[in-house]
Amino acid sequence: GFNGLQWRRGALVSPRLSACFRPVDIIERAGLAAVGMLRESSPAPRGAFLAIHARRTDFKRFCTFPQWNVWPYEACFPPAAKVARLVAEISREWGGAPVYVLTESEDFVAELREAEGGLARGAVRAAADTFTAEALASLQGDQLALAEKVVGAHAALFVRHPGSSFSSHVGDMRDAFYREAAAGAITIDLGETLVQRGIVKPKSAEEVPPLPPPKQVAVQQRPPLAE
Repeated sequence: GFNGLQWRRGALVSPRLSACFRPVDIIERAGLAAVGMLRESSPAPRGAFLAIHARRTDFKRFCTFPQWNVWPYEACFPPAAKVARLVAEISREWGGAPVYVLTESEDFVAELREAEGGLARGAVRAAADTFTAEALASLQGDQLALAEKVVGAHAALFVRHPGSSFSSHVGDMRDAFYREAAAGAITIDLGETLVQRGIVKPKSAEEVPPLPPPKQVAVQQRPPLAE
């Protein structure tokens, strides 16, 4: 996600990469690295579930980290072309399994379908109209059965921003949902593994823009009290 990635019960969530890369880099590098790791997983999932917080109008206000503010707005949002390439890689790695997209933005779904037209050849199955964030948040009872009915997936790939209402809905349901939907999934700390394999290189302190100096507030000195 935008706050780093980890393969855990079918979801990618971890705090370790937040200072290393822009969101776009996380999607491209860590996401594709996860695809490579899936070759070692067994059994192969029947589908993937890609959740994207795609409210362009809201996203900029969540870009609050100082080092993120040096990049233009467009760099903080996952371009449809990059997501489509990731979708194509996942689908190809999983033998053509469909990749379902959950997003709050119908515009992004249309943009993604257009971008993946020449890449994934129809691998994207947009579920935005039937499986919204609100529907996910209200899941009760047999989550696995509902997941299979709606998205036909045993595993999920999350690309999300932790500050959005969308991801808070997903976060509320994550443990219960994936305890069922991804029971027995392998556990790999993707943040650590990416560094160990040399796939990514965390930024050094010199590369991260320094925080602005705190504002100096003038303090008025009061005269000493008379004895």
